[in-house]
Amino acid sequence: MVLAIASLLCGCSDSVENESAAGFPQLFSIMPKAGNAGTEAVISGYWFSEKISDIQVDVNGKPATVVSSSIDRINVVMPENELGTYSIKVTVSGNIAEGLKFRYAEAPEKEALTVYSYMPSSGIEGDEVTVSGLCFSHKIEENEVTINGVRAEIREAIPNKMVIVLPDNPQGQYPMVVKVGDEVAEGPLFTYLKKPELEITSISPSSAVAGSEVVLSGNLFSPEPADNHITVNGKAAEVLTASVTELTIVVPENPLGTYPVILTVGDKTVTGPDFTYLEKIYTYEVRTVSGTAGRSDANVFVDGGPLETKYRLPHGLCFLPDGRLVIGDRGNHAVKVMELSGYTTTTIYPVTGVPNLLNNPWRLRADASGNLFIASKANKKIVRYDFSTSSAEVVIEGLGDPLDVCFDKAGRLYVMDRGVKKILRYEKGVYTDPVDFITFASEGPLCMDFDKDGNLIVATNGFHFYKVSPDGTAEIIAGNGVKGSSDGTLREPLTASFGEVYGLSIAPDGIIYFVDATYHTVRMINPGPDGYADASVRTVAGKSGTTGKADGIGTSTTFYMPYDICASPSGDKLYVVDLMNFLIREITIKD
Repeated sequence: MVLAIASLLCGCSDSVENESAAGFPQLFSIMPKAGNAGTEAVISGYWFSEKISDIQVDVNGKPATVVSSSIDRINVVMPENELGTYSIKVTVSGNIAEGLKFRYAEAPEKEALTVYSYMPSSGIEGDEVTVSGLCFSHKIEENEVTINGVRAEIREAIPNKMVIVLPDNPQGQYPMVVKVGDEVAEGPLFTYLKKPELEITSISPSSAVAGSEVVLSGNLFSPEPADNHITVNGKAAEVLTASVTELTIVVPENPLGTYPVILTVGDKTVTGPDFTYLEKIYTYEVRTVSGTAGRSDANVFVDGGPLETKYRLPHGLCFLPDGRLVIGDRGNHAVKVMELSGYTTTTIYPVTGVPNLLNNPWRLRADASGNLFIASKANKKIVRYDFSTSSAEVVIEGLGDPLDVCFDKAGRLYVMDRGVKKILRYEKGVYTDPVDFITFASEGPLCMDFDKDGNLIVATNGFHFYKVSPDGTAEIIAGNGVKGSSDGTLREPLTASFGEVYGLSIAPDGIIYFVDATYHTVRMINPGPDGYADASVRTVAGKSGTTGKADGIGTSTTFYMPYDICASPSGDKLYVVDLMNFLIREITIKD
């Protein structure tokens, strides 16, 4: 009996091996086992084919649609049949296998085409998104997906899921519309994000002084600092560090004002938010560099080092083209020259044995050739000193009350005559037949200087500052006309008040520095974004109304009737005549 069973088992095994070796398909299962026409089913087994054309599946003699196949699986769509249970016949390259059954049952209520959700729910053009729902077609070409009317590419599809590629659309929210055959379903809103593009989204801080470090945030910057080209008001900014979303720059020098920041990377240029330049507040450090406090009539001609030089009434200041500082000593009717390397002085005029042409020299100025022109107030003359011959001569006389001289870019000489309330203009090298450049009706002019635009800035005893254009047109740019020592309201220069201003000097950066002899202070008019119209008036050194000779910082220092001031050609120092202390003071301007 045992031998018979063993023999039978061996015979079955040989039969299966023989059939397999002959390529006969083997059927294991069908899932689901029941359904209706159109049901997708999976037949599992072995010795199938990867070619759909090699396979035929019949249900009750009716061919089913083969969707896909592999060696061990066949996906089919069931054909139409009456209700009942039927055998499945599978033919693979002419070899037939049977034994599985499928039961046709009542068709359930058909589910509607539905779009449930997206993963992710937001994105930009080119992103892949998985769409979940019901009743999609397993055939990609039978599905259509549009967003805002633009068709999406479909990469994968099964009845409850599709993978699509987002088409191009503007930033916003749009419903996703799916169409399968004649059915259309609209899904929830899908959010299109803003597409990355070269842009500056923010500037921090958005206002600062020139030279400050500022961070720009945005998109698609170059990570190489040199590839990002930043300008503010046309001036190039230095890029310190760079990433795709952040740049650190140094703000370039510009006039006060608000300007857009422009970025160029490659062939793309964008304009970012505005950046506002704030007024830079400097530190003004005062120290005494020449003279001994106190007047000494017995030693008025003493020259030498900082502590040896003596002044009687130091007044006018100016720079020579070679960088030396000229000092007019009004009380001694003399002119000294100071070497700034050691603050040593030498009296150059008068010299022994030559009649002195000066009498109470007021302000003075050098021309382009280095000749010195001096307003000799008491004898109503303009005296020229020639360094090449070490001699002086009178070039203009018969004036009323000359206080100041200066030259325009064309080399013409301007003489301020307070006695007739006029500024006279003489052609270059010709000191006869002047023209009345400007006449002040009720105010006497006290001092003047040219700004970089060729306007003559004039301080008057009417407690005003005027801007006189090259054509002689005058307008008040600072001062309320009332004697006082108020800086007024910021950016409203006409609200400020002044005392007697006998000296002013315009620095290379356009700031007007002046000395207020009445209130013993050094002050400034700093042009704003609109020039003098919104300039700021500030007291930078000296304690208003307090006399003294204390060195130090800013308004902790003291002066006693400062009468003239001169900005260095480099713009980082100011020199002040401290009249009644008989000293020359140096102010270093620091960031």
